[in-house]
Amino acid sequence: MKLNSIAIVLGAGFGKRMGNTTLPKQFLSLSMKPILLITMERISRANLFDKIILVINSDWHEYVLQILNNYSFNMSNIDIIFGSKERIHSIENAISFLDKNYICNDSTIVVFDAVRPFITKKLMFDALESAKKFGVAVAGIPIKDTVYQSKNNQEIDCIPRRDFLISGQAPDACKFNILKRSIQELSEAEKSIVTGTAQICFLKGYSVYVFDGDERNIKITTKTDYAVAKIIEREWQE
Repeated sequence: MKLNSIAIVLGAGFGKRMGNTTLPKQFLSLSMKPILLITMERISRANLFDKIILVINSDWHEYVLQILNNYSFNMSNIDIIFGSKERIHSIENAISFLDKNYICNDSTIVVFDAVRPFITKKLMFDALESAKKFGVAVAGIPIKDTVYQSKNNQEIDCIPRRDFLISGQAPDACKFNILKRSIQELSEAEKSIVTGTAQICFLKGYSVYVFDGDERNIKITTKTDYAVAKIIEREWQE
């Protein structure tokens, strides 16, 4: 089966920065629904993807299936695979699965965080179109705060110009073959520092295009993020 556009949703992490929670952060609730479900619903309803690959921790497989079944989620174009708490390994597993099961040579891949539920159709569309045109693309918003660089976390080494800095967001997107080739060429040292899909391609020499992100498109990582997300979700529903 040939695929043109593919969404990969990364939901295998636990999120230690959230503090003492009994559930991984992607299963916490917003508006009486798990965050993971909200993200999946918004991606699915955009009708932009031939296939959605949901990457989860194997320990939570039955729990995820229960969530999707309880809310009668349409699974017709969904594949669930297992990943790792390390982002790079989850991406590797997704690319390997796609390569073995589908024809993806000309596919465009868009990678989402399960804990970024405030994803808009415009962001998804822009990610797809930017990757089709430029090969690799990432959402970004301007930096508001002054950023300092310190190698020892005690003394400032340099202060980059703020107007040259962009805060990256998911989704990021790329052509399948570019991502596959870049992953294959990564050293173990490079894998240990990877924090984003576009970064994988950048490390292997590919140019990365930046398209406009959205300030609401926050990643729910800490308790403060979770509190802010509840406010955004209420406004989203109004």
